[in-house]
This record gives sequence, structure tokens and C-alpha cells, in this order.
Amino acid sequence: MAKKELTPDAKIKNWEKKMSKKLDFLIVGIFFLIFAATAVLQELEAKGITVGTLKGRLKDKRKKK
Repeated sequence: MAKKELTPDAKIKNWEKKMSKKLDFLIVGIFFLIFAATAVLQELEAKGITVGTLKGRLKDKRKKK
């Protein structure tokens, strides 16, 4: 059986479907990362650790090396 040749319009529609799925996964991934980062920051703040203190600790470790 020979493979059916697609018309240029069909190729474009097929490509648009593939890109749409990939874009959906990308958007969901970005929202998941934002959600996870927010949850981590809330946990750290609940323990009394802020982003500023973390930056300070990193600077101190770099100075020691």
C-alpha cells in the first residue's frame, strides 16, 4: 500500500495540530512550575526563611571558597 500524499493545506493543518498539543503542554508545564515555586516559597516563609536570607547564605558560602 502506498502512503497517501498530503496536500499543502493538509500538511499545514497537521503541523498546527502538533504545535497546538506542544504549546498546551508547555503552558501547563509553566503553570505547574509557578505553582510549585509558590508552594516552596510559602513553606520557607512559614519556617521564617525569606529569599533575602537565602541570598545572604549563598553570598557567605561563596566568600568562604
